[in-house]
Amino acid sequence: MVRVVKCGRSVFFIAALEDIDRIGDANAENLHTSIDHALQESVKIPKDHYTSRLVAATADGAAVNTGIYNGLLVRLENAERPWLVKIHCVSHRLELAVKDTLMKEKDFENVKELMVTLFYLMKRSGKFKRHFEETAKVLEVQTYKFPKVHGWN
Repeated sequence: MVRVVKCGRSVFFIAALEDIDRIGDANAENLHTSIDHALQESVKIPKDHYTSRLVAATADGAAVNTGIYNGLLVRLENAERPWLVKIHCVSHRLELAVKDTLMKEKDFENVKELMVTLFYLMKRSGKFKRHFEETAKVLEVQTYKFPKVHGWN
């Protein structure tokens, strides 16, 4: 998403969606390449405008984005933007704070453990997953993939 100021008013728009797999692994260098491509090729912002007018960038706290030596935001800053304001996404920080607060409550911890158990049960047992989906079909209800709610492990 890009925010620009036109005639004194902030305008927000979706710049482009990029398939990072087209470039390679989701590392900081490839993310930087992807952003450059999206803004220069998809949105058609000339490189000198994009380089000289980008004043701030935000990302979640993953090391690939906010790493202090080689993260995406540092790469953007080092690419002719020493003034760049780098921001750890406020929405993501708020989400983490709410999660930390809720996990102090036993009921929320129990729900998390149930979700983790269901996630791994579905991931590790094709037979259970098939039975689950067949049961849902007979009951005429929709099934959903259980999300991973417990980090990267």
